[in-house]
Amino acid sequence: MSTADLRSLLTTGALLKLAGEAAFARGAGYHRGGRVISLAEADGVLTAEVAGTEDYHVRIWSDAGRVGFDCDCPVGIELRFCKHCVAAALEWTDADTAAPPDHAHPTPKPRRGSDRKEAVHAFLAGQSKEALMEMLLEHAAESRRLRTRLELRAAAGATGPTSPARFRRAVDAAFRTREFVDYERAPSYARRILDVIGELRPLLDTAPAALVELVEHAAVCAVRAVEDVDDSDGYFSEIFEAIGDLHLEACKRARPDPIPLARRLFERALRDEYGVLAGVEAYAEVLGPSGLAEYRALAEAEWEKVPPLGPGDREGRSGRFKITEIMEALACLEGGVETWVEVKRRDLSSSYQFLKIAERYRDAGDPAQAVDWAEKGLAAFPATPDGRLRTFLAGVHQDQGRHDEALELVWAELSDRPDLDEYRQLKEHADRAGVWPQWRERALALVRERADAENARRAARAGVAWYDSSGYSTLVRILLWERRVEEAWSMAREGGCSESLWFELARKREAEHPGDAIPIYRRRIEAAVSGGSNRGYEDAVRLLSRLSELYTRAGRTPSDFAEYLAALRNMFRRKRNFIKLLGASPLA
Repeated sequence: MSTADLRSLLTTGALLKLAGEAAFARGAGYHRGGRVISLAEADGVLTAEVAGTEDYHVRIWSDAGRVGFDCDCPVGIELRFCKHCVAAALEWTDADTAAPPDHAHPTPKPRRGSDRKEAVHAFLAGQSKEALMEMLLEHAAESRRLRTRLELRAAAGATGPTSPARFRRAVDAAFRTREFVDYERAPSYARRILDVIGELRPLLDTAPAALVELVEHAAVCAVRAVEDVDDSDGYFSEIFEAIGDLHLEACKRARPDPIPLARRLFERALRDEYGVLAGVEAYAEVLGPSGLAEYRALAEAEWEKVPPLGPGDREGRSGRFKITEIMEALACLEGGVETWVEVKRRDLSSSYQFLKIAERYRDAGDPAQAVDWAEKGLAAFPATPDGRLRTFLAGVHQDQGRHDEALELVWAELSDRPDLDEYRQLKEHADRAGVWPQWRERALALVRERADAENARRAARAGVAWYDSSGYSTLVRILLWERRVEEAWSMAREGGCSESLWFELARKREAEHPGDAIPIYRRRIEAAVSGGSNRGYEDAVRLLSRLSELYTRAGRTPSDFAEYLAALRNMFRRKRNFIKLLGASPLA
């Protein structure tokens, strides 16, 4: 992408369209006010720093002939072309922003970016060292990011860190919140932290041992700080990852004493709910035999405090997750499924624990043990059998050619939970055994029988206003999945179904049966308007357009549709936004 091509995309008219009048006007004011404090273009990508509430970083480029952009301000992170992007683009093109947007000429004043860069390069080359230092210090006074970078690089010195305390203060300052960091300030707060972490990285070469200590301190700061930040967009995930990666790399370079390192890693793994540092597997090489032995001894001492749990036990379940995770990691390092199972069987309070053990044996190529543990799990919870255990066990039986046993298991699951997912599972297993037709008939009869019983119970409670019968919804859903639309329609007419299924049926049948679809569309329209939201009004008007076509194809006269439309207007005459939207539509 050439500079000329990028410039052609950043005309005043294009910027106005991208940003809208309000953001364009504010961005133009930023441009005129000198808020663009750094600007560069390289390989077709424009980068800038724009001073606002914080110093925001902008990038603009061409993306398949369109303007690509990002800015780390609150508006920019929502993927909107913000005022900072406008200011950067105007600064680069040197467009004439004095004229009102309506009269702005679409072509900015020509000025080649490469000429500007060469001019700046020539200017700097002719300056003395003292003059360059003065300019750099002046800019650093205006840019916190540059000032921090220069201070930390000065602290690193030429051959090693001359001031480790300065790095620690920088870490503390980066994480300091003073007050709760809300959603809008979270991006700049996170960027500040990542900037400082990035400045620690050169210490990998000059002082890795000092870096280990600094990054561990940063991990502590991060865990404390996350509680004071609205991290809805997950910025701390990137911060935690950056800290964890840097610590591991620093340990590989520094090779610290493995015994103290093992103790610190264990303590963090046990107490840090966010898992900032990697697990023991990642540090195995750094720890070596002596470090791993120390880590294991600490873990086993803690593990002894954890009581074993049997099926249904509730007491003692809290506070054991982290040490269990640590013991599982150590078992994986040791290798062999039995060591791992010994850890897992300490907690058999839920059927899910049995499932995880069964899966592990299956993956290890031991189907007999897999079946044994799955059957133990089902036997341990006879009143509330876990469908996942049944599904797992049925799959193992099928792989061994034991089709009848597999089918009985999935049939039991369908009997307990007669729904589409269980029906599909039954079909999958019956198809593998080549016996689907007879099982299908049996399954549909079961689903219908359960629906009739449920409808009878609901009819007995018809006086309860909040109770809404779904009728044959499951049966209809199954038949639609099988693409038996007419059978589904018959079942819906016989036993009823949910409104969403009625609408799905109408859409699938309207081509050949437009008259049947009309009352369903009308109910859908009236429900959408009754909801009272603008989105609902828009949906209703869109469906009315479709309904008009259905009236015509069903042989109804134009006056029939007009009569319904008039009745609808009268019914919802107090829904002003709907009436206004309807009036602006072609239906008016």
